[in-house]
Amino acid sequence: MLDDDYHLSPRELEAATLVAQGYGLKAVGRQMRVTYYSAKHTLERARRKADAPTNAALVYRLMRKGLIR
Repeated sequence: MLDDDYHLSPRELEAATLVAQGYGLKAVGRQMRVTYYSAKHTLERARRKADAPTNAALVYRLMRKGLIR
């Protein structure tokens, strides 16, 4: 199911949630069981969709929308 506002995939929301919990990029990859580069690309796609320049901005925007805690 896709989010109505930014059209993020469940994987992109998962990655953003991990970043919001304080995980670094390598740890996000480990938690998602993907490579560092896959995690990086997933977050880049999410940032592009949310028009966020940084991971912090992505988390802020998603928290304001109530999509992550």
